[in-house]
Amino acid sequence: MSSILSVVSAIFWGVLVLSVLVFVHEGGHYLAARAFHVRVTEFFLGMQAVVEQHHDDAGICWPVCVAPYEVEVIPLDVADGNTVWEAGVGIAGDLISRGVEVVLDDRKERPGVKFADADLIGLPYQVILGRRGVKNGTAEVKDRVTGERTDVALSEVSGWLADKVIPQRA
Repeated sequence: MSSILSVVSAIFWGVLVLSVLVFVHEGGHYLAARAFHVRVTEFFLGMQAVVEQHHDDAGICWPVCVAPYEVEVIPLDVADGNTVWEAGVGIAGDLISRGVEVVLDDRKERPGVKFADADLIGLPYQVILGRRGVKNGTAEVKDRVTGERTDVALSEVSGWLADKVIPQRA
């Protein structure tokens, strides 16, 4: 048994409709097994409404249930072999293994640029890792909606965040 995926898009009455047809080949004949229709324009209008309701002067404040990712890990020093970078990679990997959707900021930018971009993008939680904090065994976790910052032990960050994020999913 094999399947063929066909994607067709068209504009009807000013609404972009994306149709996905999945055909199953069985016994020499193709049978239409599933047809999915997504009104793409309505999806984007829905996202516009979410952004309109959840923003501040710095940018978007995504609710966890619709956020493209749930946590952004921001190591302030991304040089290879650096303890800050290694801590960031470790936390990101642990969060992923717990089922949390993560973005790791690996850019070589100044901290202020990273903070401004993180607030503009607006992922629900930010894990900020600096030299002093990593040396002391802590990470700063920022809740994007409230702005509340909490110092959490490096060994507990992943579990602490997973306990906050997973219940907020719709």
